[in-house]
Amino acid sequence: MVSRVARLTEHERSKTHLEAALAVVRRSHELGRIECVLAKQMTQAVQYWRSVLKRVFSVVVFISERGLAFRGSDEVIDSVNNGNSLLE
Repeated sequence: MVSRVARLTEHERSKTHLEAALAVVRRSHELGRIECVLAKQMTQAVQYWRSVLKRVFSVVVFISERGLAFRGSDEVIDSVNNGNSLLE
């Protein structure tokens, strides 16, 4: 009786198994894999939030260098008394 390990090794070295493995690799390169799409989306999200953080940091530096108030008497956008950090 052939052991399971020997049978598995025989299968992995068979022509049909190797052809199937190569077909999977070829398809993943041609069509793109889900992991590639997710990695691209993650990179885009990281770039977006980095740009947001840079803008916020620039506003904080601008306001603090000039000794201006960050907050006003109310925090309603487009209000005259909303402070400098809520200006558009």
